[in-house]
Amino acid sequence: MIPKYITLGDLLKRFEPKLSIICIELSGLAGATDAFSFLYRDAPENKKPKLLTIPLDKIQPLIELIDTIIVECVKAELTNSVMGAIRLKNDLAQNSLNAITFHEKVGELTRRIEDELQSVMLYSVSPNKQKYITGKDLFGDTVSKSFPSTKNNIEEAGKCLAFERGSACIFHLMKVLEVGLYSMANDLNITNLQENWGNAIEQIEKALREFEKTKPEKTDTQQIQDEWKSKNQFYKDSATHFYYIKDAWRNYNTHARQEPFSYSDEKTQQIFDNVCGFMQTLATRIQEKLPE
Repeated sequence: MIPKYITLGDLLKRFEPKLSIICIELSGLAGATDAFSFLYRDAPENKKPKLLTIPLDKIQPLIELIDTIIVECVKAELTNSVMGAIRLKNDLAQNSLNAITFHEKVGELTRRIEDELQSVMLYSVSPNKQKYITGKDLFGDTVSKSFPSTKNNIEEAGKCLAFERGSACIFHLMKVLEVGLYSMANDLNITNLQENWGNAIEQIEKALREFEKTKPEKTDTQQIQDEWKSKNQFYKDSATHFYYIKDAWRNYNTHARQEPFSYSDEKTQQIFDNVCGFMQTLATRIQEKLPE
């Protein structure tokens, strides 16, 4: 089976010149009868020479060549060529071909192989984007461990980035961010969370105003005050970032009534890196827990 993603090196190994060389060799054997073919066709009907049969000692070597062609065609998934080669092999085995017919069938098989090879379409991915196809944990090990359910959407976002499908990449990135958004709401002890970005952010902002009321007293230790301040700043920055994402990217990519928005490769890369960095920051304090 041909891999969905294949490098140029793998391509050359898979479609090595072996198949072409075999076809040329087979055509050469058939071509030995070519002069006779013209002689036969051009001769008057009453003077046509007897059709030349293929010598018995040549049939087995030809069958072995065709067997090799079949193997190579199977590797390359050239279904029609495989069937054509099998028919040619069977005809040879039954010694039912004369030299002229054999020559014609070899030419037909060669053209069929060439046509099928032309039907295989491949997509070229630049070297700096290949990691988004083959790499794992594109957002890092910390994100993978803190938000395990994001794995599939992160990988899909990477593939879309590599294949320059900007809108699809952003869609998957927004699904990744939803896990972070709802997990953050849970970390703030928000119950009955409304699974809508706008409403969820409003609930988070309300929870943050309540969190403000838990500010330590001046009599508390410096460590307690510093920890609260750091946590409060973390929540505020995260909420602000989610609000920005909602207005800047998510709304354009999820609402059917919006005009389709085209993301350039550079913009898609920028958003991918931004979401990656943001999720890495969230993962330092928050663990995944989604609404039930």
